[in-house]
Amino acid sequence: MTFLAAVIGGISGFGGTYISASISKFPTGPAIVLIASIFVLISITFAPGRGIVSKLRRKHQSKQNFEADMALISLLTHHLEDASAQFTRDTFQESCIIEHHREGRAFDRLLKNLMSRNMLNLENGVYWASDDALEQYREKGGYQL
Repeated sequence: MTFLAAVIGGISGFGGTYISASISKFPTGPAIVLIASIFVLISITFAPGRGIVSKLRRKHQSKQNFEADMALISLLTHHLEDASAQFTRDTFQESCIIEHHREGRAFDRLLKNLMSRNMLNLENGVYWASDDALEQYREKGGYQL
């Protein structure tokens, strides 16, 4: 961290001096501070695990997982009501609890999310909850809506 601070300080100092020499009547100090501030903004925005972009990505992923879980609950609820129920793409799409998942790319993302988490299986055009999904559902005593 000390080495990185020294490098950023050196770049800020050199860059500020260069800008000050290139532009007439532009003081060196504020130019250095300006470049150092740019490094701070980049760090705040793109810091791995703690930056703004990272937090937004985690928030988006949590939202997608929640919405996928809601769709899975719908599927499991229908499955528990009628064990022989079969869900094609259209019937699964209609049964989604969250309305905006019933259309185009949002529904495709939902399916991809559930399949990647091994919660949904597709066989011969019929979707069904995986054994992992059923096991988690039973362990929790059913999901509370």
